[in-house]
Amino acid sequence: MVWTFLNRVKARFGSSDADFREILRGGATAFLMKALAAVSVFAMNIAVTRTLGAAQAGLFFLAYTIVTLLATASRLGLDLALVRFTASYAVESEWGQIRRLHRTALHWSLTASILVACTLALLADWLAGHVLHKPQFAEALQVAAIAIPLVALMFVHGKLLQGIKRVAQSLFVLSVCAPLVLLALVLFIGPATAVTAVWYLAAATAAAAAIGAFWWFSAVPRPRALPAIDRRELIQVCMPLLTVSVLAAVVTWSSQLILGAWATSAEVAVFNAAQRTALLITFVLLAVNTIAAPKFAALFRTGNHAALRHSALSATKLMVLFSLGPLIAMLLFPRAFLMLFGAEFGAGSTALRILALGQFLNVATGSVGFLLSMTGHEAKLRDTVLIASVLAVLLGFALIPSYGITGAAIATAAGVATQNLLGVYQVSRAHGFNTLAIWR
Repeated sequence: MVWTFLNRVKARFGSSDADFREILRGGATAFLMKALAAVSVFAMNIAVTRTLGAAQAGLFFLAYTIVTLLATASRLGLDLALVRFTASYAVESEWGQIRRLHRTALHWSLTASILVACTLALLADWLAGHVLHKPQFAEALQVAAIAIPLVALMFVHGKLLQGIKRVAQSLFVLSVCAPLVLLALVLFIGPATAVTAVWYLAAATAAAAAIGAFWWFSAVPRPRALPAIDRRELIQVCMPLLTVSVLAAVVTWSSQLILGAWATSAEVAVFNAAQRTALLITFVLLAVNTIAAPKFAALFRTGNHAALRHSALSATKLMVLFSLGPLIAMLLFPRAFLMLFGAEFGAGSTALRILALGQFLNVATGSVGFLLSMTGHEAKLRDTVLIASVLAVLLGFALIPSYGITGAAIATAAGVATQNLLGVYQVSRAHGFNTLAIWR
């Protein structure tokens, strides 16, 4: 069915372009894997909330968010840089340089993530009691610290697999394995507290990291010599991308942290349910980006700007078509979605509508972040995300104390919208086309 639809899309837009056909072919696999990931994450969220109840689930998801933010920082911008450099090296079959890149990435990311994890463990009592005003949260934070280096390992190998176009394997490692394992642990063992659930999160992440490492070493040839790579160039690319990664995570998750400091853990759980439900709209964006990111890097390196434009606009049309259905369903029946988590979660209906609109705009603007990061315009992307993150945080502090969950939704949606609309402007400046002009 997916193949039939993709073929109709190709006929509708008249694409005979080999690069877009590659995105379509890979897009079918990526679509199926991302659909599985979306279902797994959604089911995991429901299982956790129904097993733990809103209060304990709120603590678990708060820990999950902190792991996400700190793991993003400890990857040092390598996840995006790895896709770009690996895709470029793979075009020339430079496997020795890819192997050297892998070693360098492991060394850097593990060193940084272990330091971050130790810092979190040492500060857990202070953060739980004085920042988040939830002293009972300290033990969950200490356990969450264990997951941070494991997330770094998972992302390094997942992004390297993406760079060599092992789409299904990359997506399984990055998006499917951990939520599936966590779901199985919750269903078959059943955590009694948020702390136990965080232990399950660490175990699930370890499984994904191990599978990613095994597939990576099995996929890449082992040349006798490992030539040196330009570490200075890698650092120059990573530094703005580190800023981009951290600030993009701030745009998405800062409101949940601010809500955690101002509201009860049960309210955090309701907002988390609304936010993660709204993210279902973007699974097609994430699926297409998995294929498009290395393709953008390769096309830019070979100087094929016409194919770059065509592939980007055609991919955006495809993503908008796939995301309209989920958007309409969430706007019309938000309570039905949220009641799956439990009766008390229906209070997040307004927040879900707001967040869904923000995520649809994320999809409709296309792969603007990757168009910039894969083509040497990291600084433009950094400036864009910086503005969006500052806006999201300021709105969070301004709105959440008075409007609670709804204020958090407005702050998040505004940050996402600002980030992507500014991204459209930067792509227009850098590449001369507007990703919103997809129907011309």
